[in-house]
Amino acid sequence: MSGIDSDTSSCSDSECYSYSSSTNTSCYRLDVKLESYRNILSSPQANIIKLRDEAWNGIPFHHRTPVWQALCGYLSSNSKRRRSNLQRKRRAYYE
Repeated sequence: MSGIDSDTSSCSDSECYSYSSSTNTSCYRLDVKLESYRNILSSPQANIIKLRDEAWNGIPFHHRTPVWQALCGYLSSNSKRRRSNLQRKRRAYYE
């Protein structure tokens, strides 16, 4: 990797790479982005418009599955109904 150090000593995420000239600014941005996704997905009623806006510039690896499921309408935006809806959809798929 030319010009890129995989400096993950201060960052726990495997996607955290920083350019040699910066001091972990990309790690900080990734942490902020991960926290934003966590907040949206863990809220009682996920804001799909905000989620779509956040996803416009890329979705971190660890959040791709639930974000795409929510954006495509497969995952319920209501956190109380997510588990039951997923179970129902999976049963319907296997029947």
